Amino acid sequence: MIKQNHAYLFLYAFLLFPLSCFGQTEKGSKLLGGSGSIQFYDPFSISIFPDVGFFVKDNLALGSGIPASFSTDSRTDFVSLGLSPFARFYLGQTTLRYFLTAEVGYRHTWNTYTFQQDKLQQSYNTWDIRGGAGAVYFITQQVGLEALLSYGTFRTYVSGETILNRLNLVVGFQIYLPAKQ
Repeated sequence: MIKQNHAYLFLYAFLLFPLSCFGQTEKGSKLLGGSGSIQFYDPFSISIFPDVGFFVKDNLALGSGIPASFSTDSRTDFVSLGLSPFARFYLGQTTLRYFLTAEVGYRHTWNTYTFQQDKLQQSYNTWDIRGGAGAVYFITQQVGLEALLSYGTFRTYVSGETILNRLNLVVGFQIYLPAKQ
């Protein structure tokens, strides 16, 4: 009976401990992190999306991401670099917090196509606007794993305007640096 009570006490403490730890989303704090992907099959591609933000109010961060990607196959090389300012609003005070986000982005892309013996080069711009909701789980007081579901409209200008609407699921991490005391 005593061992059973110890097991319940341990389980109770284990379940309540995360409720007392919460991340650093107070005014003056900073966040650093991002997401990325790599694809090894044809075409090979790698994308990174580092970001940095500052909490201008409690639970409200403003910042920017720097999306970069590279892709190549037997006929095409693709490089893209951009800037994506964002705003995030966090909800809750536990180890699992939810957030709403809005983002406006710009990317410039360079393509090189090999057609027979000729190399054709092309560059174009893409503008996008996205909004979404996500969750961050703080594995420590300052490190969080994130999942974000967002919907966005992308406008590309190559030879005319192309508009794409996309639903994205992104998983990444953030480091939350506390405000200096």
